[in-house]
Amino acid sequence: MRALLLAAAATAGVLLASCTPKTHQLAACTPGDNVLCDINGPEDIEIIPGSRWLMTTGKHGDARLVLFDPKTREIKPLLVGKPTPTETENFPRCGAPPDQIGTGSFHLSNRDDGTFRLLVNNRGRIERYSMAVNGDDFTIGWEGCVKTPDELSPNDLAALGDDGIVISHTYDRPRTFWTDVQLFFGREIGGAFRWTKTDGWSRIPNSQAAFANGMQVDQKTQRIYIASMYNQRIIAINADGSNRQVSEKVPQQNDNLSWTEDGKLIGVGNTSLPIIGTRLCRDLNGPPCTFPFAVIEMDPKTLAFKTIYRMDDETIPGASIAVLKDGTIYLGSTWGDRITMVKPIATK
Repeated sequence: MRALLLAAAATAGVLLASCTPKTHQLAACTPGDNVLCDINGPEDIEIIPGSRWLMTTGKHGDARLVLFDPKTREIKPLLVGKPTPTETENFPRCGAPPDQIGTGSFHLSNRDDGTFRLLVNNRGRIERYSMAVNGDDFTIGWEGCVKTPDELSPNDLAALGDDGIVISHTYDRPRTFWTDVQLFFGREIGGAFRWTKTDGWSRIPNSQAAFANGMQVDQKTQRIYIASMYNQRIIAINADGSNRQVSEKVPQQNDNLSWTEDGKLIGVGNTSLPIIGTRLCRDLNGPPCTFPFAVIEMDPKTLAFKTIYRMDDETIPGASIAVLKDGTIYLGSTWGDRITMVKPIATK
């Protein structure tokens, strides 16, 4: 199998040399009806239920976690500097509260008392915060942290109630040329790991994926959803590894996943060449950078899906997250300098 993949990789290299992915740098954000500027690298977005706000990991000034109101265009820093620890220690503390977070992914979930549980992937450890919302007033406290094992390559994360965390593991370190060959051809060399207070970290059986990327959890059923990026599938699985379910091939190499307010999954990702199509953004002069992408809406029970938006005209930063709220899709991008707002388009 290794010899076959290497031969295929050599052939693919010749083909790729003659291809020009639709990836290029865009002009800086200009304010307009469908964009919200001054948020850099908004890789992930979540809806804050019961409020006018959405939350993103984009950078605004010194803040790396900010709120935005798409109607008023207000941007509000949420987490700047070192947070105050909560008085009650109900979560492990692997060190002091961070002076600054370096986040790409986060997860927001409801608690029974009306507050929110916020997880942040922070360079080798996961921070957990408690957040309360009262109108436009937000209070946030640091509850603690858990270190991630050095051998893991964590990408996204989600909560399993108050006592558990799941993370997507993209591939075993170190990343080599052979890693990229396997990913290019959709080999399932990643997976998902689970942490609990009692048992620590363990791999979730049957969670194998080709670069496990975006992740969500149904907080009622505890069913886990994983984007298997490079074989273009969405995987559903129970926390113990049982009842694995795999979607048909989706049109995109899916990055992040989000929930709609009526319980559908939204996925988004690159539709050009695997790995190469997005990696070219690294070789340009920084964001904003564009590549073709598609957005899907998926039934979490059946994993049936439909495409609700496609970007082929290279005018929007290549999306890493799509959130559907009140008939509008909010697009964020690791390679972007804006939040872009578009309307769903029913396509097949």
